[in-house]
Formats: sequence, C-alpha cells, structure tokens
Amino acid sequence: MPPVTAPIPETPETAPAWRRALGGVAIDAGLLRRRRDFRLLVVGQTLSDAGSMATFVAVPFQTYELTGSSLAVGLLGAAEFAPILVLALSAARWPTRSIAVGSCRSPRSGPRSWPARCC
Repeated sequence: MPPVTAPIPETPETAPAWRRALGGVAIDAGLLRRRRDFRLLVVGQTLSDAGSMATFVAVPFQTYELTGSSLAVGLLGAAEFAPILVLALSAARWPTRSIAVGSCRSPRSGPRSWPARCC
C-alpha cells in the first residue's frame, strides 16, 4: 500500500494560471451569503436596473410602433435628455458651497440631521 500524503495546499504561486487570472476579477460573494439585508438590497437594485433597461428600450419601440415616425422617437430622446441638460447648465452657474449648504438645509432634514461642519 502506498503511503498516504496530504494534498499540497494551493498558494498563489502554485495555483493554475486560469485560477490566478480569475482571482483578479472574481467577486467575493461571501457578503451576500452572510448579510440578508445586503442580499435584499442587491436583488432589489438588480430588479430595478432590469426594469430601467427594459423601459429604456420599450418606450422608444412603442413610440415607433404607434406613430411609425422616427422623428417622434428622436423627439422623445430629446425630451428625456432636456432635464439633464437644464440641471447641468444651471448647476454650473452656482458656487459649489451654496449647493452644499442648500442640500444640508433641505426641508426634509431635521435641525440636527447633519453635523455643523457640513454647512
């Protein structure tokens, strides 16, 4: 009977090349297994993102199906982009400190919700 030897533990130097490459991009799912609240957050965010992506495709598709007009689809895209453009241009005109002070003193936040150094 041959002698029984313990398996050699795998170290980064002895691991196969594919495992070393995968280790650089792999996600540690241990936190998802251990924390229920985090798992619910990730699942909820994934479903929300999937719904947003479906809407991003479905609304222009439905607009084209109902109107048959590429112009209507283009105007829809412009209407979706307009608020982003307006807010970006208006925010560029205001000093950053006044935006931070305004966010600290919003009506939804109580008087002691932020530290004094925030504002």
